[in-house]
Amino acid sequence: MNKFAIVGGCNVDYIAVSNEKLISKASNVGTISSSFGGVGRNIAENLANLGNDVTMFTAIGKDFCGESLKEYMETLGVKMNLSDSELSTGTYMVINDNDHDIVAAICDNRIISAISPDFIRSIFPKLNEFEFIGIDANLDQATIDYLFTNLKDKKIFVDTISPEKAKKYNKYLDKIYLLKCNLKEARSLASNDNGTPKEVCEELLKLGMKNLVISNGPEDIYFADLGGEVKSFKVEKVTKFINTTGCGDALTSGLIHELAKGQNLEKSLSFAAILAKLTLFSASSCSEEVRRYKD
Repeated sequence: MNKFAIVGGCNVDYIAVSNEKLISKASNVGTISSSFGGVGRNIAENLANLGNDVTMFTAIGKDFCGESLKEYMETLGVKMNLSDSELSTGTYMVINDNDHDIVAAICDNRIISAISPDFIRSIFPKLNEFEFIGIDANLDQATIDYLFTNLKDKKIFVDTISPEKAKKYNKYLDKIYLLKCNLKEARSLASNDNGTPKEVCEELLKLGMKNLVISNGPEDIYFADLGGEVKSFKVEKVTKFINTTGCGDALTSGLIHELAKGQNLEKSLSFAAILAKLTLFSASSCSEEVRRYKD
């Protein structure tokens, strides 16, 4: 069992799926389901389901959703360290077309501002005990700066979330143990808007990346570790699925779970791809089937 700390957000996800091809600016008939989400929280759940010891440093509201979310995470065995806030629990709403792929989404995560440098300072002795620490790119820049400035000799893993949020990590690339991003996010970090996955991977490695994984939807994943050759991993084509939300988080979870066990990046990616595929067939952002791979 490995120990992980996750510093990041928790949301309640609302996932809407249209029955027919989505018509913009009109009411569409479909289904709406809810589950717990948030990038940091999704990674924490997956790691816990794999049998790891997980502590989460986060902020949730003093509302029904927040209380329910906290109780749920504790049933998974995740220890919750909460920042005090009067804001409501974060909410993520996604609209999927009838092919179950995302069309648009809105995230209200104002409460993530409560995961502030002051909060991190207050829990820092506890956080500093961990070797593996995950950082959510939704965090404010000041909080990210504080974490990287004060965490020494830690294995920090990051999921960049979006091209704009990826830029928060520009000056810390050589301090990141594992970076998982998609091609658009990687291009943003490499300042190369048209680079191929291989070219972008090579550019980021020159900036000191230790373990780098670049996904591109259903296309091949490119990866490399420091001093290693850039390789590609063939993604199994899936034409019918339930939901794409959380698949990237599952990939990150599988990668760091295996790396922490001493596996190389290529073997870690093979395992992580299994978790991502499981999540494609889950109505929520995390699949309970991940527990089948518990150590």
